[in-house]
Amino acid sequence: MAIIKFRGESAVVSVGQQIWDVTVKAIDAASVTLAYKDGEFILKGN
Repeated sequence: MAIIKFRGESAVVSVGQQIWDVTVKAIDAASVTLAYKDGEFILKGN
């Protein structure tokens, strides 16, 4: 599970979950990978 924030909203997500027009593809200790219709992007934590 991971906590992500977008435009002032926060959500607890897990792999496979769809939220904000993206799908959570992977979660590890340092990042969350999100997939969307045109590709994917990686969120890196602090």
